[in-house]
Amino acid sequence: METRRIIGQLPRGWARCAHNGRGCWGFATWADYMLDDNMAKDPAGVYGLLNRLWEPARRIAESEASRFQSLIQAEGEDFKLQPWDWFYYAEKVRRAEYALDEGALKPYFKLENVRDGAFEVARRMYGITFTKLNGLPVYHAEVESFEVKDADGSHLAVFCVDYHPRPGKRSGAWQTDARPCWVENGRLNRPIVLNVCNFFASFRRQARPAIDSGSRDSIS
Repeated sequence: METRRIIGQLPRGWARCAHNGRGCWGFATWADYMLDDNMAKDPAGVYGLLNRLWEPARRIAESEASRFQSLIQAEGEDFKLQPWDWFYYAEKVRRAEYALDEGALKPYFKLENVRDGAFEVARRMYGITFTKLNGLPVYHAEVESFEVKDADGSHLAVFCVDYHPRPGKRSGAWQTDARPCWVENGRLNRPIVLNVCNFFASFRRQARPAIDSGSRDSIS
């Protein structure tokens, strides 16, 4: 109960420090405290990145919106482009200007290809390799396991993937671990990491590849 009382006082104590113009624990604000061990380091770092992205992204969006509005008018319509029209007209532009049909590309992006592509990116960028493990005990027959090695060939982790829904399995997508990484008596214990998704099982049952469209649960 004492711990609960102390924890309950922390927000009020921080608010008093902020009101008096003083930070707590050496930090000016709660945001500074939370960001200290993150890549951005402080609120200025966060806003610096957002501001660098905002203007280029807005210019591109405005240019695309103008193109979509022109297409609407060219088709004899007189309404103003709305957010829910965006993907419909983006697809029209892709087909008209680039002869790109996402439906025709889907067979090339079956789940296994996307996964192997992610593995290849890791190999090219960091030298990390993923090797299929056969016969490793798993909690369900659909789970696949891979040994992850560093560029020097040393063992990094075991990576397990569980991609399809089934009765009793939670919906959604997440990453967790069956065993964390820790050091005990000077010995490094490597983790067992799980990547869990729920891509349509019907594709698998019908001997058709599961397609990653990018709009459903995706590989983390």
